[in-house]
Amino acid sequence: MEGTIELLIDNPTAGATDGTPVSQSTQSYPVNVIINAAEANYAIVKAALRCTAGFESSGDVQISFSGGTTRFWSVADDDSYVDAEAAALADYDSTLILQNIGDTNHIIWFKVSTDGTESSVVDTSVKINLYGRVVPT
Repeated sequence: MEGTIELLIDNPTAGATDGTPVSQSTQSYPVNVIINAAEANYAIVKAALRCTAGFESSGDVQISFSGGTTRFWSVADDDSYVDAEAAALADYDSTLILQNIGDTNHIIWFKVSTDGTESSVVDTSVKINLYGRVVPT
């Protein structure tokens, strides 16, 4: 059996094993974000990383974005934020490097922004990339 690093959504709990895995190719469970593109604003999305049971990361785990509108996406590590409003104050960047991802949830936050000049569209061009090495515990 090979281990993987999963990205989870639907309000995962730090240190737990809840959340809905984001699909890798079927888009059955994508990360959906709704923003009013006519105004400069943002949306915050809580997510988690977790290795398959019995596995852990070894070395760096990098989160980055690819696709057409990646300039609107950023990511931050959790600092025990109680909700999205508190997480809005985090230090967001286009990439995040973490270590020691185990088989329980490690919370991260996505910030998706608009400057108010974009047209309203359904954008499925952005991909969230997770790079890391997974080893048995």
